[in-house]
Amino acid sequence: IQLTEDKGKPVATLTQTAETITCSVPNVTISATTDIEADYEWYFDGKTYTDVTEINADKGGDGYLVVTSKTSGCSQAPYMFTVNQSTVVPEVPIIDDAKLALCPNTGIVNLTSFIQSPSADVQYTFYNEQGEKVDVTEVNTNVPNMTYTYEVTATATNGCVSDDAEFEVVVDGLI
Repeated sequence: IQLTEDKGKPVATLTQTAETITCSVPNVTISATTDIEADYEWYFDGKTYTDVTEINADKGGDGYLVVTSKTSGCSQAPYMFTVNQSTVVPEVPIIDDAKLALCPNTGIVNLTSFIQSPSADVQYTFYNEQGEKVDVTEVNTNVPNMTYTYEVTATATNGCVSDDAEFEVVVDGLI
């Protein structure tokens, strides 16, 4: 009689659809594959998930997976994973009120010049009164006695968008 013993531990591979949850990536899927038939037990965000090969995370945190062989009952040490989160919304742009009155016939003015402390890590988008996106070089001072109304939003590199900031630009009349 020949007796054999199966104490094979499963080897798992974890993959994540992304490393970080952001405003533009609102959830991350963590998937596992194993080299033998196994049971999965996931621990993440204070919850336990069983009998699934993947879980979805909609917030950051640390977790782990325990994989147990269906034939031998042996478990592999926990496979640790981390989901980062970067959902910081940029602040509403502060408009420099001192620059909102323009002298006539001074050419085209760049709208970003009205933002008090522009950030290089933020993209600013401007909209006219009709809600249409406009080019940043929109204000034409060659038409005196005009008032232009704009809204601006700030979009961070993580895809998060600020609230709108509304402002008016006045082109003075000719003296």
